Amino acid sequence: MDGHLVKSVIMLTGSELKMLYILLINSPLSSVLSMNQVNFASYLEEQMEKLRSHNKEKMQVDIFLKMTELFKLKGLNYSNEKVLFEQSSYIFNQAFHQLSKDNKNLKQAISDNERKSIFIQTHFDKLFSKEPLATPSILLFKDVKVVKNVLSNNRFLSRSHPGNRLLEVIIAILLSKQVQDFNDSDLQLFLNEWQNRFNNYNTLHKQMAELEVERDGVQNDFDENQKIINEIQKQIRHAKQQISLEKKTLQSLLKYADLEKLQVNQSFETNRQAYEEIQQKIGRIYRSHPAQRNSDSFFSQISKTFSSIGTSIQIKNEERKASYYLSEMVEDILSSNVSFKEAEQKRIKDWEKKITDFKKWEKQHKKYQEMLKKELIQWKYQVATIKKNIKELEKENYGLADIPLELNQQLLLEE
Repeated sequence: MDGHLVKSVIMLTGSELKMLYILLINSPLSSVLSMNQVNFASYLEEQMEKLRSHNKEKMQVDIFLKMTELFKLKGLNYSNEKVLFEQSSYIFNQAFHQLSKDNKNLKQAISDNERKSIFIQTHFDKLFSKEPLATPSILLFKDVKVVKNVLSNNRFLSRSHPGNRLLEVIIAILLSKQVQDFNDSDLQLFLNEWQNRFNNYNTLHKQMAELEVERDGVQNDFDENQKIINEIQKQIRHAKQQISLEKKTLQSLLKYADLEKLQVNQSFETNRQAYEEIQQKIGRIYRSHPAQRNSDSFFSQISKTFSSIGTSIQIKNEERKASYYLSEMVEDILSSNVSFKEAEQKRIKDWEKKITDFKKWEKQHKKYQEMLKKELIQWKYQVATIKKNIKELEKENYGLADIPLELNQQLLLEE
């Protein structure tokens, strides 16, 4: 085919190019079916005005990509004419394949020129009720009746989408055009327009890859720092457990010490007196409930049971109070310089110093973690923004997502 189809697209200019752009890109075909000629003409005028600022290369590339989309062809990198012309042939081959599915009598082994002639003639026979025009134009579709004839006429590829039906006829018109005067400079402008889009797409991927490296680096720092914070907090919990054990040891030792000889401070003296009063009260409770004589009486047994339970509860309550005052006396000893079980006191104070150091270290790492968190959020936002831009480009330029970008990693290594 030597790129006949895409050459015809590139040779389109002015109103004919805009008309094709409107038909394939801008028009919701379902709504066109409900328009009369006046409404359709007004709609076309409005769309033509919107396209005033569009350069022809942009519209040409958009039209070509839309053709590949409608036939669901895999996207290619159209940076050189060989690939572009090959894709142009694929579009026609797909269109002819659809035609041959609906026309079983078509010969299979025929030349490209014969296939092209059959394709054009078949569609023109359906499109024109009279003798075909010598030079059919896309501007034929300014007549809404022609558009409706293609969209609603089941003779036009009845098993295909209405957009494909329209495209089939458009392809036939484009293939009927002469391309002997095709200008290579126009082709280069088309290739440049595509190349600019592809370069932008490739640049976004490179930027995203670089941002992901930065993001992953900060994420790793964040994760590692969190591990350090977790370990510090674990050490703090361990130190607190050790202090608790050492204090319990001191409490046990205080139970058997001569508390009156310990000169600590006024707080200790107050707690000591309260503790000893409780101990005396516990003794009185025990003495007020001596072991009762054995009795086989049922009511006697019940009475002893309730009495025992009450006594046990009362003693437990007093022992809990005594334990509290013991713990307070331990705190009094630790806050003074009294010589009592100095080894145990030293171990507690050593652990307390470790906790102080750990908490200082924890505070530093938490501050660093907050900084990393803010930085990570920024990197993630930038990556998400680039991804969104990439998705938008892929949506606007069908087939971009199909093109492999192997150079990205090499580009990163060169940085």
